[in-house]
Amino acid sequence: MHKLARTISYLSDGSLISVIVFYLFARKYEHSVTVSIFWTLLTLVFSTFIPFGVVFYFWKKGEVSSLHLDRREERWRFFVISIISAFTGFLILDKLKAPPPLTVSMLNYVFLATVMMLITLFWKISLHASTVSAFAMAVIMVFGVQFSWIYLFVLPVLWARYALRKHTVSQLVAGTFVAGVITFFTFSQFLK
Repeated sequence: MHKLARTISYLSDGSLISVIVFYLFARKYEHSVTVSIFWTLLTLVFSTFIPFGVVFYFWKKGEVSSLHLDRREERWRFFVISIISAFTGFLILDKLKAPPPLTVSMLNYVFLATVMMLITLFWKISLHASTVSAFAMAVIMVFGVQFSWIYLFVLPVLWARYALRKHTVSQLVAGTFVAGVITFFTFSQFLK
C-alpha cells in the first residue's frame, strides 16, 4: 500500500496533470496539433518548468528536504518564485493571445499560490490536494458540468497523502476546498 500511495503522490504533484490539462485546453481553441503543443509548452515553462527547476536545484544542493517541499517552513520562498513565474506567464500568454483557458490558468495559479503561501506561513495545507482540485475545477469550468466526475480523481490523492502521513484530514480537505473555490471564482470571472 505504501508503494501505491507514493506512486499516486508523485503522479499528482501537478507536473504530469498540467501537461494533459493544458494540452486539452489548447486543443479546445486550436485546430492545429503543433500550435496546441506550442501553447502547452509555453504555459508549462512558467507554471511547471521554472518553479520545479528552482526546487530541483535547491534539492540537489541539499537545501530542501524533498522535491515535494514536505516541510512547511521550506515552502514560502518557492511560492514567491512560482507567483512571479506564473504572473510573467500570464502577461506573456495574454499579450500573445493564447487560448483563454491557458491565460486564465496562469492567473488562477497566481491567486492560488498567493493564498496557499499565506496559509503556509501559519499552517501546513495540502498542495497535492489543492493542485488536483484546482485542475479538476478548471476542467469543469472549461468543458462543462458534465465533467464533474473528474473530481473523483481527488480521492486517491487524499488517501495517498494521508496514508503517507504527509497531511491530516483537515489539511487535505482545506487544500481541496480552497483550491476549488479560488479556481471556480477565477474561471467564472475571467474566462470569456
